[in-house]
Amino acid sequence: AAGNGTAAQSYPEIADAVVKEGNMRMAEKTLQTTGLPSFSKRKENAGVAPTKPTYGTQIDTMMALEANSEVDELSLEGVEDPEAYLTQRGNTYFESGSQAGAFYTWYGDEGTADDEFTGFTPRNDAIGDYCLDAGGSSNLCSLHIINWDREMGACFIYPRGTTGGLRRVPGGRQRIADAVGGGQAHYWAIVETFMWRFGLSVKRPDAHIRIANIDVEEVLGVSGAQTINSYSTNVLYLIETALSRVYNPDGRVMIYGSRSLIEGLARQASARVHTNVFKREQIDGMGKVMACNGKPVRTSDQLTTSESAVT
Repeated sequence: AAGNGTAAQSYPEIADAVVKEGNMRMAEKTLQTTGLPSFSKRKENAGVAPTKPTYGTQIDTMMALEANSEVDELSLEGVEDPEAYLTQRGNTYFESGSQAGAFYTWYGDEGTADDEFTGFTPRNDAIGDYCLDAGGSSNLCSLHIINWDREMGACFIYPRGTTGGLRRVPGGRQRIADAVGGGQAHYWAIVETFMWRFGLSVKRPDAHIRIANIDVEEVLGVSGAQTINSYSTNVLYLIETALSRVYNPDGRVMIYGSRSLIEGLARQASARVHTNVFKREQIDGMGKVMACNGKPVRTSDQLTTSESAVT
C-alpha cells in the first residue's frame, strides 16, 4: 500500500498545496467555460444577435485514507510517560499518511481504481500544449509545474461540512479479539484511528504543466536527449517553455521533481550555460530555497523514475 515507505522522505506538495472545502459530500463540482460569447460588427440601424458563453462541468472526486492503531495495555506497563509514547507512535501514522497522500497526489487514478482520486499525472497523459516531451525512452520520470490557487489553479479539497487534513480520532480503551486465537481470546488496548478525506481539483488545464519522458540517466550524464544542445528536449529549456504556458506565472507556481532528477538538473545548471537558472533564492514565506527562474524547486520522493512513456 502507498505510504509504507521510510521515515526520511520529502513530500513538500502536502504543505505547499492550498486547500478548500468541496461543494459536494465527497467531490468538487466546477463549472468550466468551454466557449466565449462572440462579438459581431454592427452597422448603424442594424441589430446584433445575442450571444452567450458555453460551459462544461468537471467533477473532482475524493478518497478516504485510514489506518487503525491498537496498543496492547501490556506494552505500556513500565513506560515512564505513556502519553508521550502514544504521541510519538502516532506521529509515525502522520508520516505514513502524508507519504500516501503525496503518492496519490501524483499517481492516483479513479479510472483504474474507483477508491482513488485522480492525481496530476493521469490528468496530463498525452503530449500537447500542457504536456511536453523530453525525448526519453527508459528510466522515465516527469517534472511538474503547478499553480496552487483555490479558484483558478490546483488545490486540495475536503468534504463539505467537515474539516480538512489528516485527523487523529481517539478510540479509548477497547477489548480486542485476538485473531491468532481464532477470535476467542481477548486483550485490552488503546485504540486510535487516523483518517484523511481529500481529493485534488484542477480548475483549468494550464494550471499544471508536465514535462514527461525524461530519462533521468540522460539528465545525470548530460547525454542523449539531454545534451546541452538538444534545444527541443533538454529539460532546462523545457522548463522555460512550461513557465511561459502555466496559468498566471506570477502566482503560487512551484516546480516538482524526483530527488535524482532535481540533483541532475542542478548539476547541469551549475556546470553549463544555465548557471543562473538554478540557484538558492529568498522566496516569501519559504526562506532561502532552491529556485529556477524565481520559482521554488521542490523534491518529492513520491515521484518515481519508472513511469510509462507518454505519446
